[in-house]
Amino acid sequence: MIAPQIPEGIRSVRVTLPASAVRALGRETGAALVVELPDVRITVPNGALLRLPEGALSLLVRRQGDVLSLAVQAGEEVLARVPGGLTAELSVQGAGPGTAARLTEGEGAPRVIPRAVMDWERGVFVIPLEGSARVELADGGVPFADVPARSWYTAAADFVSARALFCGTAAGVFSPDALMTRGMLAQVLYNLEGRPEPAGLGGFSDVETGSWYARSSAWAAETGALSGLGDGRFGPEEPVTRQELSLVLWRYAGSPRDGGNAAQSGEEAQALRWAAEHRVLQGRGSGLEPEGRATRAEAAQMLKNFLERVRS
Repeated sequence: MIAPQIPEGIRSVRVTLPASAVRALGRETGAALVVELPDVRITVPNGALLRLPEGALSLLVRRQGDVLSLAVQAGEEVLARVPGGLTAELSVQGAGPGTAARLTEGEGAPRVIPRAVMDWERGVFVIPLEGSARVELADGGVPFADVPARSWYTAAADFVSARALFCGTAAGVFSPDALMTRGMLAQVLYNLEGRPEPAGLGGFSDVETGSWYARSSAWAAETGALSGLGDGRFGPEEPVTRQELSLVLWRYAGSPRDGGNAAQSGEEAQALRWAAEHRVLQGRGSGLEPEGRATRAEAAQMLKNFLERVRS
């Protein structure tokens, strides 16, 4: 950890390490490189250190209110991508569930970072970055006419809409009580991954090439995020159960095993226990109801719980 003492009023700091120190840190330890400033912490994972271009490593950090500018340089090269990425943590006050981090460099529209979330216990906003970036925190929650101001799912609707994970079912309509379908879930996961281009389209008999879920269903099947039904169909209109949603998120978390129980239970049982233990899935009035069909409000809440408690 490098934690320089910064005089009050200084908003821009450059930290530079010789190439030999960077290589030694990567080769001889398992430690990450952490640069800690009064209201910003930058973490470069150990695995990136030996994969950086040759030369001294320099991090130029500037924070102005809710805007962070970070320039990562190896030798003479400014790195848009650091192998394995890095993490920025910003101390913030007054953030809400609809607060999101957006990349604002370049001439295009700001691009939201879906996995950037608030760590409420530590009071910091955790932002995964690919490399050098200019990031702004801003409220991006969408007001929906059918989401009351004080309902149990208001924060979840703000969270997923601010990160462009969920869209409304119509202009200004969230449809919180509508059932979550496989097509919707594929699109949410696709949005979470930044909407990469799938290798091909048209692989399912019930997915038209021009449908809104054509790309997301193809991508989900290719990556295994959400497989087809095994009979040539994807089932985009079929509802998702609470247990199925728990299983998808469990696999996203790396399919963590639960010790001695792993040999005696299948994936669905392990996923359900994991989801309950990490408070990703919370009970209804009569219990967890794993076979119950998940509503859009419940799916939004589960995704918010997952990103804040498991992926942050």
